[in-house]
Amino acid sequence: YEIHFEGATRPFTVWLNGRKAGACAHAFIPAEIPVTALLQPGENLITVSFDEVASPAQPAVSAWQSSIDPAHFTRPGLLGKVALRAFPK
Repeated sequence: YEIHFEGATRPFTVWLNGRKAGACAHAFIPAEIPVTALLQPGENLITVSFDEVASPAQPAVSAWQSSIDPAHFTRPGLLGKVALRAFPK
């Protein structure tokens, strides 16, 4: 299983049931976080924490994007839908 994010306005970290599932180091692009090992039967709690605007050593946007960092001008948030995807073995 993986959680698919269409994008976010900041780099972010994903927690599942209190354990770190993964992170996305870039903003404004899709990301997939594998979660199979952390899923529990029944209900699961997913938490997304947004990183602060990154330092110049770790840009908040990809190099191909504008030289003006849009993360400086946007509030932390998700862009588009979030989906849990299952794949057959």
